[in-house]
This record gives sequence, structure tokens and C-alpha cells, in this order.
Amino acid sequence: MPPAICIMRVVCFCLAACLLGSMFGLANVAWGAERLRVMIETDAPGGDPDDEGSLVRFFLYLNEWDVEGIFCTRRADQSRNQEDGQQCLLRFIDAYAAAWPKLRQHAPGYPSPEKLRSITYAAFRGTTARDALIAAVDREDPRRIWYVNWGTNDGNLTAMRQALDHVKATRTEQAYRHFADRLCFSRDADRTYHVTEHIPYLHQWVDTRNPDRWYHRFAPLTAKAGGFDLTRDVKTGHGRLGSYYTIPKEGDTPGFMFLIPNGLSDVSHPDWGSWAGRFVPRTDRFRREGFFWSDARDQWNGQSNRDNTLRRWAVHLQNDFKARLDWCVADYAHANHPPVPMLNGSAGPSPVEIIAAPGEAVMLSSQGSSDPDQQGLSCEWIYYPEPGDYQGDVSIQGARSPEAVVTLPGDADGKRVHVLLVLTDNGEPALTRYRRAVIYCRR
Repeated sequence: MPPAICIMRVVCFCLAACLLGSMFGLANVAWGAERLRVMIETDAPGGDPDDEGSLVRFFLYLNEWDVEGIFCTRRADQSRNQEDGQQCLLRFIDAYAAAWPKLRQHAPGYPSPEKLRSITYAAFRGTTARDALIAAVDREDPRRIWYVNWGTNDGNLTAMRQALDHVKATRTEQAYRHFADRLCFSRDADRTYHVTEHIPYLHQWVDTRNPDRWYHRFAPLTAKAGGFDLTRDVKTGHGRLGSYYTIPKEGDTPGFMFLIPNGLSDVSHPDWGSWAGRFVPRTDRFRREGFFWSDARDQWNGQSNRDNTLRRWAVHLQNDFKARLDWCVADYAHANHPPVPMLNGSAGPSPVEIIAAPGEAVMLSSQGSSDPDQQGLSCEWIYYPEPGDYQGDVSIQGARSPEAVVTLPGDADGKRVHVLLVLTDNGEPALTRYRRAVIYCRR
């Protein structure tokens, strides 16, 4: 008898967490497609110009989040070009302003240049940056703030360090801990002038730098992915913003690429994978629930290593970068835009949660997926074992068809199986978005 196609119970993850939390350890997981609150802190223009490369990419993704602060730590006497950090950022905002009318044609949500100027602060003088950061954290908003520290190494106290020090000194211990718990950190936190002593009280920390300087792998894995050419695709013919790009090291880029809601990443689950790689719970002295670092391994193309957690998506993320650079100068009809995947009739980037018994066959469908440019679409269904807790083989029939059938192994009871829909258009450059099915196997 052929395996029965299970009746899928597609429910919102919040409900699933309540029903299955005790079985799968899903307590306190927040799903949803709400916009993230994001702040960055950079030491541009430093002796190492890679921050400016990351800034070009960052400005092209401003539509994806609610950016509430851009903080600069470097004084003019510490810079390589006699420009202080705030002057550098305002120069970048001017370049963004030139592209902004075009960017708005391609995607909603790009903030105005005036808005960006109003939230750009110099952390190296006075208390304005500190006070603005405290005010943002204290604001009545249920969303926590994602603070991305770009590895500031000028020795100046970051705005976040100043804020946490001030709150700890002026509020009760309970109020201080509540304040710190409103913060999620991405990238560096553990240098003296960062927030070292405050780390235990942060809500979440995803270290995209350590161990072993993972950020040094970004350029080798992405610089030429898919034929990417820095001169052709970034620095020439893409306006002033593209011309400001410096070097492909981009060591700070993973700190915010992890936050892009493309259907692959989920900030509540850094171990599920992203365009910054995949992250696993820390095993060092900072080991704690909610603290992750860059020490994951993926099996891909016959090898298992850390590079694969990023290499497998490198062409996709660089093509996306190329397309957004095109947006800076082209009108809507002469640029490509990402496809819109549907999974089992569900829209949006959040995963689809399915309950099925071991041995059952689960049907997955991309019907309803679309492309805003009416481009042709290709589907690929990928079994992604590392984010789940079943590591054996899983059969997928129709792995390159609009519909696929996943047969769950008989020994997968009590396990989670992750299957990705990878949807790519045939535009130039080809753009990719994802949807994730999380299949909970139970009898």
C-alpha cells in the first residue's frame, strides 16, 4: 500500500509552541514577520576600510527593518582620512539620498535621508548618542532592539556600553536587568570597551565573529560567487553609493545579513541558517541559553565544514546585492525583483509547521508562488538536516518540481525535519527567496 499523504495541520507557530513546547523545547520562541528594530554602531572610517564596504550593502537593505540608530565611535584624529565617524556616515547618507528616489520605486520601506540624518549620532563626544539609545530601549514597543556592533576597535566606549553603564548606575538592579533584556546583540560584545560585564543580562547574542574570526571568511566565500565582479557590479555605473564601496572583506556584513527576512533566516533560531552562515550555541565561558556563535558545520557537496554554512548561499546573496545596486540607477521595468514564494498556501517568510507520523508522506506545494517581473520560476526542495534533530536520510520525490513529497523515516519519532523551498527566478541577476517547512514527527 502506498504511504498515505498526511493531512497537514498548518498552524501559526505561536500556537504550535504552546502545544509542542514541552516535547520539542520550543518555549519562549517568537515567530512572525514583524519588522525588526535595528541599530548599528561602526568605527568607520578606520584604518581598515571594510566598514565602508559593509555600509554600502547595509544602506541597500534599509527597507527590511525599522532602523532606529546609527552610532559612530571614531574621532577624526583616529581616522585614516581626517574625517570623524559622523561626517563619514553623513557622507554615505548623502550618497543614499541620490539613490533614494529610485530605491523607493523598487521596494517600500526605504527611510528618507532626513530620517537617517536624524538618527545618526557621534558616540565619541557628549551623551547625545547614549541618551538616544536609552530612549529607544525605553520606548513602549514590545519588540526588542537588535544592536549590531561592527567590531569597533578604536578603544572608545560604544554608545551601548555608555548606555548600559549609565542605566546600571542610575536605576535599580531589577530595572537595569529589564533594560538589558530588551537588547539582542549581533557580532562583537566581549571587548572591554564593548559591553563585557553586561553580557549575562542580554536577551540574545549572536556572535558572527567568533570563534576563529569567522568574519574573515566572508570575502573568500562571496567575492567572486556566481561571477560577481566588484568593478562591474558595484563600483561603476551604480551611482555614488556604489562608488563608495571599498574592499570586499566586509567583516561587519554578517552581523546584519543574519537579520534579513528572506525566508531562510529566523532571528529566534540562529542555528537554522542565514546569509551570514549558521550559528550554534556557545561552548565557551559565555555559554548560556540564547547565546550563539559561528561554530556550525554543514554537509554540502560531499564535505562537512564551517564554510558550507555560507558558501551554499553565496551566489544567492551576491545576486541580491547586484540587483539592489541596479535599483539605485534603474527604473522598475529595467531591474529584477525577488520572487514571492508560497508554501502550502501560506505567504510570508515564517516557516510552515507540520505534524506527521513517522513513515508518512508529506506533500509540499509551491503553488501560488509568483514573480513581480513575470519571470519564469524554478523550484528546488532541499532537506536540511543540520537545523533539525534528525540526521539520517530523508526521501524527497519531485525535488525540482512545484510539488514534492517528503517521506518521513520510520525512526524519526520525536524528531524535527527541516525542508526548504528554494525559489529562483530567471531574471538578471537571478534572485532567490526561501520558505521552510518544519515537520514534527510523532506517532
